[in-house]
Amino acid sequence: MRCGKPTPTGTCQRAVTVAGGPCGVTHTDLVSPTGAPPSGTPAQVRAEPDGFRWAKTEDLWSAANDPASSPEILGELARTGGTVIRSGVAKNPAAPPGVLARLAGDDSSYLRTLVAMHPSTPDDVLARLAEDVHPDPRRHATQRIRT
Repeated sequence: MRCGKPTPTGTCQRAVTVAGGPCGVTHTDLVSPTGAPPSGTPAQVRAEPDGFRWAKTEDLWSAANDPASSPEILGELARTGGTVIRSGVAKNPAAPPGVLARLAGDDSSYLRTLVAMHPSTPDDVLARLAEDVHPDPRRHATQRIRT
């Protein structure tokens, strides 16, 4: 899919992984004298779950690590992405508590450790990770609970 954001010469034709997602270019806002959006401005559309199916891994990685990614995008990446993509979500400062709670149940002890270290991890999730079978998430969760 294409970016579609307005540019001085028309709409941006760069590829994006999700509608309204970053294309790698900083677009300046084009504002009409009345303050209304310029004609041709695309509507923001919520990404569909299978919108990631054909996306490049590096684009998914960028979205997983981008603090500007929406909670919906981060949730979908946490649900459908591979371990590398899920680790990006777990490190993202904008990851919502519900997404972190989901990642706390992951098979990967590395991901559970990242969740234990995340400042937005809810206390009940930290308590669960403090009893983890693997020492790394257990240690980090215990340290966070003490502080």
